Amino acid sequence: MNENPNISPDVISKLWLATDDELYSIIGANAVPLVIGPASLLDEGRQGEFAYEGSEALGIAFDHPAFKRFAALFFEKWRLQLTDAVCKNSKLADDLKKTTIEKRDIAVGIAIGALTSHIPDLAPFSGLLTALAIFIVKSGTEAFCQTISHKAGDTQ
Repeated sequence: MNENPNISPDVISKLWLATDDELYSIIGANAVPLVIGPASLLDEGRQGEFAYEGSEALGIAFDHPAFKRFAALFFEKWRLQLTDAVCKNSKLADDLKKTTIEKRDIAVGIAIGALTSHIPDLAPFSGLLTALAIFIVKSGTEAFCQTISHKAGDTQ
Protein backbone atom coordinates (compact mmCIF):
# COMPACT_ATOMS: atom_id res chain seq x y z
CA MET A 1 0.00 0.00 0.00
CA ASN A 2 1.25 3.47 -0.85
CA GLU A 3 1.99 5.38 2.36
CA ASN A 4 1.77 8.81 0.75
CA PRO A 5 -1.73 9.75 -0.38
CA ASN A 6 -0.34 12.54 -2.58
CA ILE A 7 1.27 10.08 -4.96
CA SER A 8 -1.38 7.39 -5.15
CA PRO A 9 -2.33 6.21 -8.65
CA ASP A 10 -5.76 7.83 -8.21
CA VAL A 11 -4.21 11.21 -7.39
CA ILE A 12 -1.76 10.93 -10.29
CA SER A 13 -4.60 10.03 -12.68
CA LYS A 14 -6.69 12.98 -11.51
CA LEU A 15 -3.82 15.47 -11.69
CA TRP A 16 -2.80 14.09 -15.09
CA LEU A 17 -6.06 15.46 -16.47
CA ALA A 18 -5.41 18.97 -15.09
CA THR A 19 -4.49 21.70 -17.54
CA ASP A 20 -1.07 23.34 -17.34
CA ASP A 21 -2.67 26.41 -15.73
CA GLU A 22 -4.37 24.19 -13.15
CA LEU A 23 -1.11 22.38 -12.39
CA TYR A 24 0.62 25.72 -12.10
CA SER A 25 -2.03 26.86 -9.61
CA ILE A 26 -1.60 23.61 -7.64
CA ILE A 27 2.19 24.02 -7.63
CA GLY A 28 1.77 27.56 -6.33
CA ALA A 29 -0.71 26.55 -3.63
CA ASN A 30 1.67 23.84 -2.41
CA ALA A 31 4.67 26.20 -2.57
CA VAL A 32 3.12 28.86 -0.32
CA PRO A 33 5.23 28.05 2.78
CA LEU A 34 8.39 28.18 0.65
CA VAL A 35 7.77 31.61 -0.88
CA ILE A 36 5.74 33.73 1.55
CA GLY A 37 5.77 34.21 5.29
CA PRO A 38 2.69 33.75 7.46
CA ALA A 39 2.25 37.48 8.17
CA SER A 40 2.34 38.32 4.45
CA LEU A 41 -0.04 35.45 3.78
CA LEU A 42 -2.45 36.86 6.35
CA ASP A 43 -2.21 40.35 4.84
CA GLU A 44 -2.84 39.06 1.32
CA GLY A 45 -5.74 36.92 2.52
CA ARG A 46 -7.33 39.89 4.26
CA GLN A 47 -7.01 41.88 1.04
CA GLY A 48 -8.98 39.21 -0.81
CA GLU A 49 -6.03 37.83 -2.77
CA PHE A 50 -7.32 34.27 -2.43
CA ALA A 51 -10.93 34.90 -3.36
CA TYR A 52 -11.84 32.75 -6.30
CA GLU A 53 -15.27 33.09 -7.79
CA GLY A 54 -16.71 29.85 -9.06
CA SER A 55 -13.98 27.59 -7.66
CA GLU A 56 -16.59 25.24 -6.17
CA ALA A 57 -18.69 24.95 -9.32
CA LEU A 58 -18.33 21.72 -11.22
CA GLY A 59 -16.39 22.20 -14.40
CA ILE A 60 -14.72 25.51 -13.56
CA ALA A 61 -10.97 25.38 -14.17
CA PHE A 62 -8.77 25.91 -11.12
CA ASP A 63 -6.74 28.69 -12.69
CA HIS A 64 -5.98 30.81 -9.62
CA PRO A 65 -3.99 34.03 -10.18
CA ALA A 66 -2.58 34.29 -6.63
CA PHE A 67 -1.41 30.68 -6.58
CA LYS A 68 0.07 31.02 -10.06
CA ARG A 69 2.01 34.03 -8.75
CA PHE A 70 3.31 31.87 -5.90
CA ALA A 71 4.35 29.24 -8.44
CA ALA A 72 6.31 31.88 -10.34
CA LEU A 73 7.94 32.99 -7.08
CA PHE A 74 8.77 29.37 -6.29
CA PHE A 75 10.35 28.83 -9.71
CA GLU A 76 12.31 32.07 -9.32
CA LYS A 77 13.55 31.18 -5.83
CA TRP A 78 14.35 27.54 -6.63
CA ARG A 79 15.42 27.97 -10.27
CA LEU A 80 19.05 26.92 -9.76
CA GLN A 81 18.14 23.79 -7.82
CA LEU A 82 15.38 22.84 -10.31
CA THR A 83 17.76 23.43 -13.20
CA ASP A 84 20.30 21.06 -11.64
CA ALA A 85 17.64 18.47 -10.77
CA VAL A 86 15.79 18.51 -14.10
CA CYS A 87 17.44 20.52 -16.84
CA LYS A 88 21.01 19.32 -16.33
CA ASN A 89 19.96 15.78 -15.45
CA SER A 90 20.33 13.78 -18.67
CA LYS A 91 19.63 10.54 -16.78
CA LEU A 92 16.19 11.86 -15.79
CA ALA A 93 15.41 12.89 -19.36
CA ASP A 94 16.54 9.47 -20.66
CA ASP A 95 14.57 7.58 -17.99
CA LEU A 96 11.41 9.56 -18.73
CA LYS A 97 11.73 9.00 -22.48
CA LYS A 98 11.98 5.25 -21.87
CA THR A 99 8.86 5.24 -19.70
CA THR A 100 5.69 5.13 -21.72
CA ILE A 101 2.48 7.01 -20.96
CA GLU A 102 0.91 3.72 -19.80
CA LYS A 103 3.52 3.73 -17.06
CA ARG A 104 2.99 7.34 -16.02
CA ASP A 105 2.90 6.39 -12.31
CA ILE A 106 6.44 5.05 -12.69
CA ALA A 107 7.53 8.14 -14.63
CA VAL A 108 6.09 10.42 -11.91
CA GLY A 109 7.94 8.35 -9.29
CA ILE A 110 11.19 8.70 -11.26
CA ALA A 111 10.73 12.48 -11.43
CA ILE A 112 9.92 12.70 -7.70
CA GLY A 113 13.04 10.65 -6.96
CA ALA A 114 15.21 12.95 -9.07
CA LEU A 115 13.76 16.05 -7.42
CA THR A 116 14.19 14.76 -3.86
CA SER A 117 17.69 13.43 -4.48
CA HIS A 118 18.83 16.76 -5.95
CA ILE A 119 16.75 19.03 -3.70
CA PRO A 120 16.32 17.27 -0.34
CA ASP A 121 14.78 20.42 1.19
CA LEU A 122 11.65 19.75 -0.91
CA ALA A 123 11.20 16.20 0.43
CA PRO A 124 8.65 17.21 3.11
CA PHE A 125 6.44 18.85 0.45
CA SER A 126 4.94 15.76 -1.16
CA GLY A 127 2.01 17.61 -2.73
CA LEU A 128 4.38 20.06 -4.38
CA LEU A 129 6.68 17.26 -5.55
CA THR A 130 3.76 15.33 -7.02
CA ALA A 131 2.43 18.34 -8.95
CA LEU A 132 5.94 19.26 -10.13
CA ALA A 133 6.65 15.69 -11.23
CA ILE A 134 3.41 15.47 -13.18
CA PHE A 135 4.16 18.82 -14.81
CA ILE A 136 7.64 17.57 -15.76
CA VAL A 137 6.44 14.22 -17.10
CA LYS A 138 3.52 15.69 -19.06
CA SER A 139 5.55 18.46 -20.64
CA GLY A 140 8.92 16.73 -20.94
CA THR A 141 12.12 17.98 -19.39
CA GLU A 142 13.02 20.42 -22.18
CA ALA A 143 9.62 22.12 -22.16
CA PHE A 144 9.62 22.19 -18.35
CA CYS A 145 13.01 23.90 -18.33
CA GLN A 146 11.80 26.49 -20.82
CA THR A 147 8.68 27.04 -18.71
CA ILE A 148 10.53 27.61 -15.46
CA SER A 149 12.96 29.98 -17.14
CA HIS A 150 10.04 31.95 -18.56
CA LYS A 151 7.65 31.70 -15.58
CA ALA A 152 10.29 32.53 -12.99
CA GLY A 153 10.51 35.99 -14.48
CA ASP A 154 6.71 36.33 -14.69
CA THR A 155 5.38 36.95 -11.19
CA GLN A 156 2.20 38.68 -12.26
